[in-house]
Amino acid sequence: MLSPNQAAPKMQALPAASNAGPFPPPLRRLFAAFVDLALLWFVTELLSVFYEDEFIALGRSGRLIGALFFLAYIGGQNSTFTNGRTLGKKLCRLRTVTEKGRALTLERSLVRAALLLLPFLTKGLFVFPAHPSVAFTLHVLLALASVGYGGVLLASYFFTKQTGQALHDRLLGTCVILQDANPPETLPPATGKHWQRTTAVVWLFLCATGAGAQWWWWGGSRWNQVVELRARVLGLDGVRRAEVFLGSFYFRSAAGTKEHARYLEVLAFFRHKVSDFAEESRRVAEAVVVSNPVDEWTAIRVTVGYEFDLLFARRRWQQSWVRTPAAWRDLVLPGKDQ
Repeated sequence: MLSPNQAAPKMQALPAASNAGPFPPPLRRLFAAFVDLALLWFVTELLSVFYEDEFIALGRSGRLIGALFFLAYIGGQNSTFTNGRTLGKKLCRLRTVTEKGRALTLERSLVRAALLLLPFLTKGLFVFPAHPSVAFTLHVLLALASVGYGGVLLASYFFTKQTGQALHDRLLGTCVILQDANPPETLPPATGKHWQRTTAVVWLFLCATGAGAQWWWWGGSRWNQVVELRARVLGLDGVRRAEVFLGSFYFRSAAGTKEHARYLEVLAFFRHKVSDFAEESRRVAEAVVVSNPVDEWTAIRVTVGYEFDLLFARRRWQQSWVRTPAAWRDLVLPGKDQ
């Protein structure tokens, strides 16, 4: 009991419990990644200003240059060289560490960077091996590496709050923490729920089946003809990359009847700048329509151009023409009996 003259003791407020852990919010990590990619884009775009002709000569092989920049920057900066911080992570006050809280060795950081690079490196690639089963398998694998794995990798960033681990971090035993935070002694177990794992599996399955259907739709059912036509175009002087696709579609004519159209699409990209696109399209069309049974196609689309691709900076100049096989023959063989 307190006497009437005795003051009551002051109550001290307890410190508020904090739920903040050492791991950053997902959007903070994504913003850091955006800053790093923007920096890589700026550097490669600047290089293309001074070496545009050389990069055009490389075509899509220039992706290897972009890949080296990516590995050197992301791999080097996330290692012990800068205590696990790229410029994007420095801006967002983050750092990459191992599960034991140590900075990554250069070798481990390079492997981690390669896992991040894979979707960029395989995006939009279409290969033309001679054997149909090999072509089908490679097309599905490329789609899984770019769209499939890339989609799961991106989605994993949104579930990093509890462990600081996106997909590539889980694979290599690394995590991203706040710059001033003490690394946890042990990471909590991965919190992937059943629906997350199921969604990832379904997504990969859809990517694989979609890629297989795409390959079949774009000429897989007549792969030998596709390979032969592509070889003719690729044999032209100056052509660095050639692609051939077959397809069909249905439409309603002016009379209201349902018609079936089949088309052939040919793309040819040169290792040098093209000054006369029309003349180059004529050369490509000549390689396709002369001595080839192409009259079965309703239309043939020919696209010619040149490009450079450094993964993060890329540019393409092209023009396209669509004509019937007879019209192409009239153009490339004027005045001759067809």
